[in-house]
Amino acid sequence: MHNEVVDRAKRGDEEAFDALARQVGDRCMAIASRILRDVDLAEDAVQAALIVAWRELRTLATPTASSPGSIGS
Repeated sequence: MHNEVVDRAKRGDEEAFDALARQVGDRCMAIASRILRDVDLAEDAVQAALIVAWRELRTLATPTASSPGSIGS
């Protein structure tokens, strides 16, 4: 299921990208907050990262189950 959503997002499906962003948003925010120690800066950083992700997603190689860092490994 996850790879299907990633593939749709890579093809420019905004709803699929939104689903991915919602899936990882809280975790990204938690990490950014711990690093930056400022909620406003963390929100800005996560937003900037998601914008870059949207722009560059088409160039992302789809992870496989054996890839280091793949989701669910």
